[in-house]
Amino acid sequence: MEQDLIDPLATASTGIRTSITTAEVSIEAHLTTPTNCTSESVQISQEFIIGLILAVSSSLFIGTSFILKKKGLLRVSRSSTERAGKGGYAYLKEWMWWAGLITMAVGEAANFTAYGFAP
Repeated sequence: MEQDLIDPLATASTGIRTSITTAEVSIEAHLTTPTNCTSESVQISQEFIIGLILAVSSSLFIGTSFILKKKGLLRVSRSSTERAGKGGYAYLKEWMWWAGLITMAVGEAANFTAYGFAP
C-alpha cells in the first residue's frame, strides 16, 4: 500500500526534474549560440526609431497647434465683437489661427506616417 503512494510521487518528481533539466539545456544552448546581427535586424531598429521620432514629433505639433489656434481665437475675440461660435469668420483673417491650422496638418501627417512604421 505504501509502495502505491510512493511510486506516483516518485514518477511525478522524475517527470518534473526531466522537464527542468530539458529547460536548462535549452536555455544554455540559447545563451551559448552566437547571434548574428543581420542587416534586416538593423533595418527594423532604424524603422522603429523613425516611427518613434515621427510619433513624438506629431504629438508636439498637434499640441502646439491647439495653443496657436486658441491664441488666435482669443486675439480675434478681443478685437472683434463677432465670435466664431456665433457665426463670425474674423478668425480666418488671423495669421496665428492659420499657423495653428498648418501646424495641426503637419502633426497629423507625421502621425499618419508613423503608423507605417508601427510594429
